Amino acid sequence: VVTTEEISETKPVPFETIREEDPNLEAGKEVVAIEGKEGVRTIVYTVTKTDGVETSRVVKSDTITTPAVNKVIKVGTKTTTSPVVTTEEISETKPVPFETIREEDPNL
Repeated sequence: VVTTEEISETKPVPFETIREEDPNLEAGKEVVAIEGKEGVRTIVYTVTKTDGVETSRVVKSDTITTPAVNKVIKVGTKTTTSPVVTTEEISETKPVPFETIREEDPNL
């Protein structure tokens, strides 16, 4: 006995990651602008079976039923001017006050 039937199968469609330069974002920073989302592909097969055993499988249609949404990452290119920091060593001399103490010494 030969029978024919249609079988549909869904498979995920991976999303891509796209990096876009953003002149308004500081250099070195990255921000996810759009989160990626997998899509769905539906494949319909015509399957022929002989005595209940599959003998042939032919793709009847292959359609993207839900397109993937690509992930978009904004990459900063803005350069900022940092203040120039300099360090210098300064030495200063200050007088130290002292007291005069008189002690008697019998040996003198």
